[in-house]
Amino acid sequence: MQHTICSVILARLGSSRLPHKAIKRFGDKTVLDFILNRARNLDNWPNIILATTDLDEDDELEKIAASHNIRTYRGSVEDVAGRFIGAANIQGAKWINRVNGDNVFFDYEKINYASRLIKKMPEIDLISNVNKSHIPGFSVELVSYASINDAYKKMSLFQKEHITKFFYQNLNEYNIHWLSNEEKLSALAIDTKEDYNKALALLDSPYRFNHSTAVSHISKLRALV
Repeated sequence: MQHTICSVILARLGSSRLPHKAIKRFGDKTVLDFILNRARNLDNWPNIILATTDLDEDDELEKIAASHNIRTYRGSVEDVAGRFIGAANIQGAKWINRVNGDNVFFDYEKINYASRLIKKMPEIDLISNVNKSHIPGFSVELVSYASINDAYKKMSLFQKEHITKFFYQNLNEYNIHWLSNEEKLSALAIDTKEDYNKALALLDSPYRFNHSTAVSHISKLRALV
């Protein structure tokens, strides 16, 4: 691809609300395995990297990534933006696709659509659907490496924890292309035990979703309403 896009998958085991969620059983293996398999539907595969912390407990995540032949970048627990940028840097990315480690059914179709837009709009800083109609679990954010690397120098520690928040708090300074959101979905980010059980149920009858199930298909079934 003319514009190198790297997908950075952010995951760690130290979540406060649902500890170790990345290695909870999901289908045949773990949540992280499911996400890495789903990433194979991205146009930029295999330019994927896992970004996790430098804590010993996250060694297991690096092992899982290695089993998929995916590299891992490790950094500070608090500085999530630093990990995000560092991961993209070693992949030589001009654009970074952010994939949250709790978005098991992330919208690879919309990410691929956004990836194609980059060729037409190279002046864009960020392509995003994180607006008023945003649905947790289906976030799409592709950010220019140059833009986030520059913004990083101005971020507070709180903004670094949330990576792209700086852009949304300084809308007049950046060129953001907004994507629309599906109307027939409800939130599906695994943040709590209830979220996990909700997602887990979609793997069984009558849905039987897998890592290749498209969000457009999920929307048609109104499975999450």
